[in-house]
Amino acid sequence: MSSKLIIALVFVSLAIIISIAWHIDDLNNNRSRYIPVDEPDYPVVELEPSVDPGLPSVMTESEAKAIAESSCIKGGEALGIGVYNEITKTWWFDANLNTAKKGCNPACVVSEAAKNAEINWRCTGAIPSGSGGWITDFEECVAAGNPILKSNPAQCVANGQIFIEQVEKYTVCSAESRKADACDDIFNPVCATVEIQCVKAPCNPVKQTFSNACEACVNPLVKNYAAGECTK
Repeated sequence: MSSKLIIALVFVSLAIIISIAWHIDDLNNNRSRYIPVDEPDYPVVELEPSVDPGLPSVMTESEAKAIAESSCIKGGEALGIGVYNEITKTWWFDANLNTAKKGCNPACVVSEAAKNAEINWRCTGAIPSGSGGWITDFEECVAAGNPILKSNPAQCVANGQIFIEQVEKYTVCSAESRKADACDDIFNPVCATVEIQCVKAPCNPVKQTFSNACEACVNPLVKNYAAGECTK
């Protein structure tokens, strides 16, 4: 056999061996791609329950009474059993006060949100004259010192009856109207709600007639007004 033939056979054998090696390597690589891998066990984290910060805390009667006793009564005075008002979120305690006026039935009112207390004198004997001894509307109910519900519109409760404030007829003084330098000399009367400078509770607003809306609104104590003269 010639040397050239032997060399050719050697090269062919090497090519076959290399081709087989590459094929085996490809099989191993493909097999490794599909080997399943166990994923690690991640720790399970339990989330804490969310709390709505806007929800007010519920105040117990004993907590409310402690606030009432520290704010409303002095030596020799006492509080009655508490009554909770769900609408206004307040606790009401009848208060036996030494300074109570005739015709008044004071109560110590504790605000659940503010956690403070104030005295509501509830002077039902202070019914406006000319009413025949009966409360007939919201203004008379407020003037008698009865509790006012913080609703819209506001409601006043007296002797089991609810009187609703007629707010739709009132106009609130705007910021521009309060800055008027001078008012026209026009008689177009309005009945204004005027806040009073409180010295001793109850300090309810009063009604006062002004010659026109401008004259009413330049008064910083005026809250709002309605067309026409005050009738009461």
